[in-house]
Amino acid sequence: MKTSDPCFTKRPDAALDRLLADAASELPDDFVGRVMAQLPPRALQALPAPPPRRLRTTLLRGLRVLALLAGSLLGLSQVLAFVLGVWLASAAA
Repeated sequence: MKTSDPCFTKRPDAALDRLLADAASELPDDFVGRVMAQLPPRALQALPAPPPRRLRTTLLRGLRVLALLAGSLLGLSQVLAFVLGVWLASAAA
């Protein structure tokens, strides 16, 4: 398909919609049954869900808490340093 196609320049999906509308035909009543019969039996079985990763999420949560505590302590030390600096500057005057 060329980019100079008026359907493509107006709406990119128009050419695809036109092709799909032209190619669509009525399906036989037993189409789904025949397709499902061609699949191997294992493909029809549901796969078991993976086990939850409790250890990993617990470890990540613990690391987040430690990072938050470390950041809080660093921020508190900066505030205390500022207050101490203001106190020392005002006491020297």
